[in-house]
Amino acid sequence: SLSACFLASENRVTLLGTTEQLIGIEWLHAPRPFLYCGNIGPIEIPERDSIQELGERLVMQTGVQGLFGIDLLRETETQKLWLLEVNPRYTAGMEVIERGCEISLLAILADSFETYPT
Repeated sequence: SLSACFLASENRVTLLGTTEQLIGIEWLHAPRPFLYCGNIGPIEIPERDSIQELGERLVMQTGVQGLFGIDLLRETETQKLWLLEVNPRYTAGMEVIERGCEISLLAILADSFETYPT
């Protein structure tokens, strides 16, 4: 299970990073195989271009702006990615990206806004 973090502005969609989701790990108090218990990363994955393209299509079709995340499953045998969820908000994976890359995504979001005269 993977998470991807994006920033969408008026004319650009940027994949900020990817993380691995920890699912169903008993020592993390998730005794069932589908229970979420955290993210680790950032990680590099070979499907980066495909995930970037998916983020661009989501923005085109939904108009989502700002920070958003998606959750994906990677099929073990085929390595095919399946979109599970779109989160139009700051996500748990974003905090992992911030700490791992020593960046502030909220500062990057603020810098992405154009200043309008009042």
